[in-house]
Amino acid sequence: AALEDDAWMKVSVARIRFERDRVALALAAMGLNAAPSQTNFLFFDTGRDRSTVAAALLQDGIIVKPWREAGYETWLRATIGKPADNDRLIASLQKQVAG
Repeated sequence: AALEDDAWMKVSVARIRFERDRVALALAAMGLNAAPSQTNFLFFDTGRDRSTVAAALLQDGIIVKPWREAGYETWLRATIGKPADNDRLIASLQKQVAG
């Protein structure tokens, strides 16, 4: 049924695009670089050890994927969620950057 509901799909895609761009801008304002994305997630460089940042985010109830490939020791992947969820991610990352 969802695949046949074009109106719902268009609204959902627009929301994800808006939120993805909003989060990417917030990351950039913190000095964090996000890779270009056409998906429902952002892949970004924290400038810090990925596991340490992921563990700190988890303490705030935020689950991200620390990238495990060589050369990406400071990169995380975060799914774009609802605005309130994205606000929590941004706030938690701001604590990490300031800390």
